[in-house]
Amino acid sequence: MCRISDKKLYDTSKKMYHYVMKGQEIIKTLEKQGWAILRVRGSHYRMGCGEKRTTVPVHGSKDIGKGLLASIERQTGVKLR
Repeated sequence: MCRISDKKLYDTSKKMYHYVMKGQEIIKTLEKQGWAILRVRGSHYRMGCGEKRTTVPVHGSKDIGKGLLASIERQTGVKLR
C-alpha cells in the first residue's frame, strides 16, 4: 500500500483499486440501480439497462479482479467500490 522512495512515504492507495467483490455482490448492486439480468450462459450473467450492456462472471466464491471490476464500472456507470 505504501512504498518508500527517496526517504519519503508515498500512499499509492488513491491510484489503485484495492477493493474486490464477488460476482453475486456486483449483480445485487447493479439490480438496485435498475439493471436487469437478460440471460445466463454457464457462469456468465448478461445484464442490461436501456442501451447499456455488461457481462458479470460468477465463479462460485471467487473475487472479481480489479481490472474487470474497473471495466464493469466503466461500462455501467455505476460506482461499485
